[in-house]
Amino acid sequence: MGSGGDGAALARVTPYRDYLAWLARQDRAAALAAWQEALAGLEEATHVARAGCARERRLRRSSSRSALTRALSCGADASRRAGRV
Repeated sequence: MGSGGDGAALARVTPYRDYLAWLARQDRAAALAAWQEALAGLEEATHVARAGCARERRLRRSSSRSALTRALSCGADASRRAGRV
């Protein structure tokens, strides 16, 4: 049975400053060593999406678009995501 929207049923929210304090107490050298061990032997990044940006894939469907238009569109997307536009 649900709580009926009653927030009292939820666990107390941990303040973000508590997380930051916990993070500051962590052993950075140990964390780095653990990640280096976990990633040992990997030679390249794992791709989580197909090559090309989403806009390029959409534009590829339209035969009236040129390769330059696709490249510029993807460049604009990347700049926008990086906060440069």
